[in-house]
This record gives sequence, structure tokens and C-alpha cells, in this order.
Amino acid sequence: MKKSNKILDAKKKSLLPIDIRLPERVTMEGGAVFVVLRSLDELETFWNENRDKFPYSAEGILYGDKQYYLNECEWIFAPSKAEVVKAVCRWDQIGIECKWYDWAIDSPDEYAGLLYDRDHYRKEMIEKNQWSESDEEEYRNRSPDSYRGWWTLRNLPINTHFNDWFVNSHEDIVDPKLPPIEAARLLQEQTFDDWKAAGCDEVQFNDQESLDDDIAYWRSEQREGREYYGVENE
Repeated sequence: MKKSNKILDAKKKSLLPIDIRLPERVTMEGGAVFVVLRSLDELETFWNENRDKFPYSAEGILYGDKQYYLNECEWIFAPSKAEVVKAVCRWDQIGIECKWYDWAIDSPDEYAGLLYDRDHYRKEMIEKNQWSESDEEEYRNRSPDSYRGWWTLRNLPINTHFNDWFVNSHEDIVDPKLPPIEAARLLQEQTFDDWKAAGCDEVQFNDQESLDDDIAYWRSEQREGREYYGVENE
């Protein structure tokens, strides 16, 4: 039994999100839906009919030799940012886990060094009259009682380490009392915002405003006789 479990775990780790095909136009648990929209007319019609129901979305963009999440003209629409990310990443199927990392226990020497350095820095800045009220507030909010570690994600797609998951910096989730499902939701929302802002190569995340802008841009390109969304399928 243990051997077979190891084989299953190895297969799951090598599985890419795009390998897990989603049923088209079937509402998933949480409210997300996967659709293939091959033309600008199809996209605009679907969006006009569902914009209030699905204010957040992700579009697959052809990039490089291999897609990892969505193919070109494939979309995820959902009622929330978190549900978009869950569907794009095949969160439950891949087996992504949200775990608490207790820095104070797992790396006590490193943690003690952090506390020493921050106390020393605070004292130095106060002596130079360069310590503000906001600095003090942040210092107190990250006391040894309130800052012992953070929530992290494991078993991410494509063997991605959590430190490399976000393109830009993100805010640590430092409340150990949070239910794991709530901590995961917060990290999913951060993923949506981070990848949207960064303009990831293979997946483009949208809210209502940005998708409206894209459709308007493609219509403008169409009128001018230039390349636009789905023209190759017409």
C-alpha cells in the first residue's frame, strides 16, 4: 500500500494543470466555469451575457513551446479572484496544500537573529530620530507573540517553490489561528492580483474593467484591418 501511494504521489507531482481537462461550460464547485471562445464575437457575446455573474477571468495566451495552464482561446470565468486561481491551477486536483510554517520552531537560531537585528535597528533609528509612528506600529504588529511564521503553499504546479510563486513581493499571512482554507483563499487572491499586475506570459488575469478594455481594443484593431483576438479562427 505504501509503495502504491508513493507512485500516485510521484504521478501527481509530475502532472501539469493543463493535463487535467476541465468540462466546458459546466459550473464547478465554487462557481467557476471553463469555456473555449474562438472568436471575438463569441467572447463578446459570452461576456455581455455573464459579466455580472463572472466578474473575474483568466485567458490562455499562446507562449513558447508548451502551455502549462490554459491553451489559446481557453478561458476561466468565476465570481471571485480565488476561484479563478483555483480553476486555472487545478488547485484541488493537483493537491496544492496551504501549510503553516513556524519559523520560531523550525529555524530557532535564524528567528532569534531576526529579533535581535530588528531590535538593534529600532534602537539605532530612534537614536537618530529617524523612527516614525508607522515604523513603531509595524514593529509592534510583528512582535514575538504575533509574528512567529507565515502560511505557505506546497506542491505547487511545475515544481514551483513558494518563494518563486509570486512575481512581485506579497504580504505574508502571519496569523497562525486562521483556518487553512481561509489562509489559502487569501493567498489565492494575492496570486490573482500579483499575476494580473505582472502580466504573466501564458495567462492573463482580468477584472471587468480590464476585459472591457481588451475587447474595445480588439474591436478597434478589427476595424483598422489589423490582427485581433480570434481572427485566425474566422
